[in-house]
Amino acid sequence: PELREAAAAAASIARSLRERRERRQQQEEWRAVAMAVDRLCLWAVLALTGGCALGTGLDAALHRPPDTPFP
Repeated sequence: PELREAAAAAASIARSLRERRERRQQQEEWRAVAMAVDRLCLWAVLALTGGCALGTGLDAALHRPPDTPFP
């Protein structure tokens, strides 16, 4: 009886360690996915901000008032 209890306890500990390792691996995989999405969003925001700033600057630099503003 004691041997069976010890074997059951060892199996329970092994199962717990295996589940913990699998959970940790899943967390690492999701962390990598989250970092990739975060990096993608960063570049998207940088591109959008840079494009808007460039567009505003070029619009102001290239804007010429008409010769006769009030006909």
